[in-house]
Amino acid sequence: LEDVDPLHACIEKVCAEYNLQENELVASTLLGSKDFATEMARYGNAEVHNIASVLGGVASQEAVKIITGQYVPFVNTYIYNGIASVGGVYNV
Repeated sequence: LEDVDPLHACIEKVCAEYNLQENELVASTLLGSKDFATEMARYGNAEVHNIASVLGGVASQEAVKIITGQYVPFVNTYIYNGIASVGGVYNV
């Protein structure tokens, strides 16, 4: 797991670039400790099945919204935090 420190540095850089440090969820989870970077390094390129399941469900709901035209789909970026089980739409 020698990739944890460089990965955490990349996470900090991206958060600083998009001014996400002020966001309470980002500050307490991504920047608060190296747990997320450790988990990402541990799994590498593997796709965690429960995260893929949730994101697949969200994507299919958005596809139905677009096809039927009944509801408004997400306007911008959807981010899902699988460890905290929290998702949100952010205007980037």
